[in-house]
Amino acid sequence: MSSHQWHPSAQDGTLERLLGDSERAFVRGSNGGVGDMFLHLDFIVGKEEMMDRERVYLAWGMLRVLHPLLMCAVEVEGNDFDNAKFSFKVPRTLQDLIANANSALSYETHSREELIDRHMNGPRTHISNAHLSHLTISSSEAKYHIVMTGPHFTGDGTSLHQSTHDLLAILSSGKSNTDIKAELEALFTNASPSWSTLLPLPVEARLPLPTSRFARAATKVNFLQSRQREVGDHTLPRLPADPSRPLHTKFVEHTFTEEQSKDVLKKCKQHGVSINNMLIAICGASWSKLKEKERVAKNAERNLLPLMLYTAINLRPFLTPPSSVPTSIPPTYWFLPLTYYTLSLPSYPPSSDTIWHRARLAKSQTSRAVKSPFLTGRARIMAAQRNGSDIPSSSPFALAKNATLPEHSRSFSEPTPSKALLGVSLIGNLDNTYVRSEYSAASSAQGYAVTLHSVTTASKLKPGGLLLLAHTFGGRLWVQLFWDVNGFQEGVIESWWDGVVAGIGEL
Repeated sequence: MSSHQWHPSAQDGTLERLLGDSERAFVRGSNGGVGDMFLHLDFIVGKEEMMDRERVYLAWGMLRVLHPLLMCAVEVEGNDFDNAKFSFKVPRTLQDLIANANSALSYETHSREELIDRHMNGPRTHISNAHLSHLTISSSEAKYHIVMTGPHFTGDGTSLHQSTHDLLAILSSGKSNTDIKAELEALFTNASPSWSTLLPLPVEARLPLPTSRFARAATKVNFLQSRQREVGDHTLPRLPADPSRPLHTKFVEHTFTEEQSKDVLKKCKQHGVSINNMLIAICGASWSKLKEKERVAKNAERNLLPLMLYTAINLRPFLTPPSSVPTSIPPTYWFLPLTYYTLSLPSYPPSSDTIWHRARLAKSQTSRAVKSPFLTGRARIMAAQRNGSDIPSSSPFALAKNATLPEHSRSFSEPTPSKALLGVSLIGNLDNTYVRSEYSAASSAQGYAVTLHSVTTASKLKPGGLLLLAHTFGGRLWVQLFWDVNGFQEGVIESWWDGVVAGIGEL
């Protein structure tokens, strides 16, 4: 049996499996809660009874049956990450399951700002290696707030958003608590014989990989070529670590009106790019403008090397189907399905025309990464390297240590810098996920009306960290930034952020 298959523990029948490379990479860096994800959603309900604790823990219990990784623990002995494993204590009865859901639920009275600040700046409050998910319901200023949290090695933004939508759909339905409990019992009965197939495998176990020697060799070469194209020589001005300046994450956001958002989308379509392509171009352009001002003030030479950003690819569309999942239960979407790629853009000061040129460059590089026949093989190699381990030499995808392309195959005669400016998380149009018709008074005469206001996701940063996120929600474009204010030269990130917001508005 593969070590990445779920199997009963010899001690007590608890199901367990070793973590995959992508999961281990995040566990290695999770000290102090770094990487812990949160989703915050605030909304108004028509009737308070919709948020009754019993109703919420029954709905939360349904999600935990459908996505049993939420009920798991992770076990790491010291620094032995190579043998880190998930463990799942099988709930024997419906009451065990309900108790599990209720123990992972808190009710509070904090505001949006307080909830986000606590997650990003405070110690771990609800999440630990023994407790991999938590749901907080908070009420403040006539609004309700849902905060869902979990370590990044258990899932991604898609996992958070989809499960929050599914939770709202259950809560706002016209079903009574008794009806929801009956559905939970039926779901639990169907799941109980099949936990080992409902629990997700690591993404590496579901990546379709080439089988011929030639295709495997081509994948290795393509991986090295893609690394060679990672050219960038611009970095944000981080300060050296200093215990007197502990991590303090600041959060800012800008929301464009529906009319402004429609206008941005229209202009992007006219230029043949997506909003995400445009945002990547704007991020780079804002930095280029800042550097040009600095260069002129110092009468210095211009750095003509490109700037580089990185972002994630959701691998879900490329995975082989999970095996043996009961037909009555849909496959789980709670697992870590990400790989990463970089985008290199010109660093010279932009004009209005070159913004769209840079957006088209971002589009072509994204298309090349996503549509590459080598994507899944590259993802497998990258996961092992991010985990800090080599693929076993027996594997057909093993690379020699410090492997490089032959000299005659390289595009540059001299070593080129490969420094990333920042990472961006661009999840797209969330109105496709939060289908408001599924939880509005119009959808059911007995249903509960729900009015959504805002949604925010991020992961807890490490010192000197920065993350820009963007999405469309309620027909409006939202751009959000988290950064460690004690990790950067004063005022630089604020000026860059102002340039990003202004650049979008000036399109």
